[in-house]
Amino acid sequence: MMDWQEAVKASGDSIAGAIAYAVGPLVVLTVLASIAASWWRRRWDAALLALLAAPASLVVELLVKEIVHRQRPDGGTSLLYPSGHVALATAAAVTVVVALRATRASARTRTGVAWLAGFLVIAIGAARLVQTVHYVTDVVGGAALGLAVSCSTVLIIAALSRSGSSAAVRGRKAGATRNSPAGYDERSSHDLPGRS
Repeated sequence: MMDWQEAVKASGDSIAGAIAYAVGPLVVLTVLASIAASWWRRRWDAALLALLAAPASLVVELLVKEIVHRQRPDGGTSLLYPSGHVALATAAAVTVVVALRATRASARTRTGVAWLAGFLVIAIGAARLVQTVHYVTDVVGGAALGLAVSCSTVLIIAALSRSGSSAAVRGRKAGATRNSPAGYDERSSHDLPGRS
């Protein structure tokens, strides 16, 4: 344990404990708010992200802990790397920022939420260090894992969304061509270039 961690632990352990305890409710609240905003704007892809990012981060975090298998220096059985609290907080932060972007919230709202989410991730990481339950590398690894899993989830959902929408457009075009007399390509206004 580092000297500065010992000094801070003596004075800030109860605050750090409260912050660490609040991670679960904060993640749930963030996910529910992201789902609600996405649902209201009919952005099913953003709602799906909100449903998948945090649980996916949790699963990957548990797998990485088993692979790395870094145990506590005091001989405890808990696995340290990466920090699950920080991974979940980062996943929730990325989720809410991306969901707000997808729902076309105002730039002021997006900026404020992004700063708040970033601050909370830093506060949670600092709390884990103050409690001396993680090394700095555990906290950084948790943040990197949460970011990587969330961004991967965004990319997967976007790719699936694009492939699904292009298949639907191909199906509409094929249906219009088959059903039209003499095989003319009768496109509706939403199939025209420049329209969505």
